[in-house]
Amino acid sequence: MTLHTQALEVWNREIATAVACLGSPDFYAALVDALSATLPVDYPQVWRYTDSEPEPCVLFHRLSGAQRKQQVDDYQAGLYRKDPFYQLTHNGDMEAGFSHWRAAVEDAGRGPHDGMDVCDEVVFVAHIDDHTHIHLCLMRARQAPPFSAAELALLNACSPMVTQLISQHVKVFEQPKPGVEAGVRQAVALFGRSLLTAREQDVLGLMLSGYSTRFAADKLGISTETLRRHRKNIYQKLDVSSQTEVFSLFINSLGCFDAAPGQDPLRGYFGRQGAAG
Repeated sequence: MTLHTQALEVWNREIATAVACLGSPDFYAALVDALSATLPVDYPQVWRYTDSEPEPCVLFHRLSGAQRKQQVDDYQAGLYRKDPFYQLTHNGDMEAGFSHWRAAVEDAGRGPHDGMDVCDEVVFVAHIDDHTHIHLCLMRARQAPPFSAAELALLNACSPMVTQLISQHVKVFEQPKPGVEAGVRQAVALFGRSLLTAREQDVLGLMLSGYSTRFAADKLGISTETLRRHRKNIYQKLDVSSQTEVFSLFINSLGCFDAAPGQDPLRGYFGRQGAAG
């Protein structure tokens, strides 16, 4: 097994946990854990920027003591005005997706990291509506190396999944429904039912739950070769080429599950895509 394959399996397993936490208070912690499992992160934070509120709202962090005062309290007290990410968002120039800002090359006195134990930062930006953005920030401490080109490429590749998950979480979290976890489990059980065989659905359900190839095969009592054959058939029928694309398709189809809870969400999703085309 190559290192790339190992990293991909870790990412798929961890991101499945984040999917299961959609709409719950544990979501941002699970999403940060998924990203932290792929590369070192020192100061993860999640911020909400809304036009109607004069200062940003922190939704998640793991800071205490002096670091909390500098990176949260002082930031909310006014330091955010020097943050280039905030400035771009406030001016309407911040696009959704992945952005990188290296504190080490900021002009003196211009950046928000002056005097902080931060050498580098990347941000995932989720566009919620015309007035609201969510920023998931990953920072490196000064004693750590800045994000490498390979790490930036990896994070950028994760960006569509991360931003889509954040958007879906906000939708579910701010419009709470009874039994959100049960609803996600039901969506997993129904996902692909209109296109796949019963055995392929079993395999797909374990994929969405984060099981590795070996554990999924053991759980179903089949060989890994047979499981890979089922997985190849699933990819063909869903018109995807990787497990990450399966996750993305599942997340994108959840809105159709809300509209028709007892049906395969893919049926409504593909129908909506066809109508849009």
